[in-house]
Amino acid sequence: MTSHFISISNARKIILRQQFLSDFNGSMSEIIDHLGYIQIDSIYVVERAHNHTLWSRCPEFTPDDLSNLHGNEKAVFEYWAHAMSYLPMSDYRFSLPLMQTFREREDCREILSNNKKLVKDIRKRIMAEGPVSASDFEAPPDFKGGGWWERKPAKQILEVLYWQGELMISHRKNFKRYYDLTERAFSLTGEKPSTLMPSHEETHRHYLMRVFRTLGVANKADLLWFIKDKTTATSVLNEMIGAGEVQLLKIENLADQYYALKTVLENSLSIHFEYGGNTGQNGQKVHILSPFDNMMIRRDFVKRLFNFDYVFECYVPQANRKFGYFSCPILAGTDLIGTIDAKADRSDRMLIVKNLHLSDFPAKSCDKENLVRAVARRISEFSSFNGCSSIKMECQNKWAKAIEKRLKSAQD
Repeated sequence: MTSHFISISNARKIILRQQFLSDFNGSMSEIIDHLGYIQIDSIYVVERAHNHTLWSRCPEFTPDDLSNLHGNEKAVFEYWAHAMSYLPMSDYRFSLPLMQTFREREDCREILSNNKKLVKDIRKRIMAEGPVSASDFEAPPDFKGGGWWERKPAKQILEVLYWQGELMISHRKNFKRYYDLTERAFSLTGEKPSTLMPSHEETHRHYLMRVFRTLGVANKADLLWFIKDKTTATSVLNEMIGAGEVQLLKIENLADQYYALKTVLENSLSIHFEYGGNTGQNGQKVHILSPFDNMMIRRDFVKRLFNFDYVFECYVPQANRKFGYFSCPILAGTDLIGTIDAKADRSDRMLIVKNLHLSDFPAKSCDKENLVRAVARRISEFSSFNGCSSIKMECQNKWAKAIEKRLKSAQD
């Protein structure tokens, strides 16, 4: 089969459109349905990753919107993607194979077997009272705690029953999980999601389609990243290619074979990077992305397609950090141009910009004044999203000084 050739510029446009980071104007539900998952993370130096990811695509989004979609509307549920995530309730059945795996795991069986009375009490209490949290149960008097498997027995049991599918996260309050019977949660969804166990082929097609739908273009490593049974997945991919559903791609300056859905390539002819809102020169939209954003989670993909070597330094010793504890990538138009490390001081309602790094190339490829204006505007919007009414720039490199000046002039 002949490979279609596309430029790296067009490849980036396809990716950003498929990520809903270009001209998307839809709802939060549409975002989650399309992306397939939104990763949950507990780090709270700025707004948590799941809220940040949705805000980047839906400017009117608030964290209460997601809480309502999850806790009240039951349109999404919490479970594993590559990490713990919010997933569309319509995709529930594709989590069933993993739930079955947890039911077969010996360590999970041991937890339930060694705590039979407590398991019975927890089930009885949830049945009678409704959703419960781990904090609703006391630890044994001699309990010392430690790592995950040394958490108090009630927490371990709740988690195992949740992983196995008997329980579901009903809602969160102050980020604390509340567990309920899955069947009762289903009764609140209106139309009960399918619980038909998918075949291996169906499951792998689902995962492949999620990558195609969200990345737009992908090589084989991208497609098979989260899939353990690569033989079955490769067979499904070959069937999709043979049916003409997937087409081969050659991307400018990249050696690997790439793939894309035929429909995505056909629609790529209509891509226009013309935006309103937080734009710089030539309508270049600026985003501050979460490190756990669907766009950024595959660091090697970002490095290949955007020539951006992103390092997340949260787990790097402080003395060895270059970009900051929680540096967030900055996207301008189709270029990833740097990072911003910020902290929301919620008591003083101040966004503290601890580090700001922009590469030298933006000044060469676009008007610096327009870029500064667009980045400053986005930092201001990011500040508001984090509940802050003022911004403090602690870093003082040339870009930071120019942006700080612009922020001050906007306030005057």
